[in-house]
Amino acid sequence: MTQDELHKGLRMDGTYDAALGQKRQYSLEVDYGMHWKGEFSYPNYRASWIQNTGEFYLFNFGTAELQIIAVIKDREQLETRLTGWEKQCGQLRSLIWLKEKLCN
Repeated sequence: MTQDELHKGLRMDGTYDAALGQKRQYSLEVDYGMHWKGEFSYPNYRASWIQNTGEFYLFNFGTAELQIIAVIKDREQLETRLTGWEKQCGQLRSLIWLKEKLCN
């Protein structure tokens, strides 16, 4: 199994689920920017939402790790929570803003 296949089937608890992987593979994915930052300018994170599963994930460009940080099934609700994300993405500490919007 490749690393990409593993990520497609990874559950939030770290276990693998082939059916979940298939849902992700054939789903619309909505990108929310590739330059999210923590306390420092590196690494950058990509933020994306998978329609079929409702999973919102971060991809760390420094470590190539993927982390699911929220599950929000309704895209309209997601868009409401992330109003203004375009102005935040690319700023230092923008990752903190993003997580607060999704996890509260």
